[in-house]
Amino acid sequence: MPKSSLFNWLSCWVIVVMMCLQTADASDSFRLENGNLIRTGLTKLELLAIVGPPMMTEDIMQRVERPQNSTTQQIITNHQVLDEQRLTYQLAGSIGGDYLVEVTIRQGKVTAVHSVQLNR
Repeated sequence: MPKSSLFNWLSCWVIVVMMCLQTADASDSFRLENGNLIRTGLTKLELLAIVGPPMMTEDIMQRVERPQNSTTQQIITNHQVLDEQRLTYQLAGSIGGDYLVEVTIRQGKVTAVHSVQLNR
């Protein structure tokens, strides 16, 4: 294979890989107009320091089903509570315009960030 076609093939491959990595990262982050980044892995306190209080908070409760061969007392003392919240913000994005941003927090850390541009 000539060197020029190998170089072209490698260049195309590198570009495709970089685009895939950027797409995967973009779904779990949001860049604000001021340059700050909301991303997975932040603590709830770090998030609140960056963007302040949300316009809406939703607490998610997990239903605990009664296992077979257990008493009500065992269920009350042995269940695990899923500590999850969804915080909703209206924020100015770095690309321009306002966005509705939903941040999911589980056990005190940001686990998901989803955004939709408003007025589009």
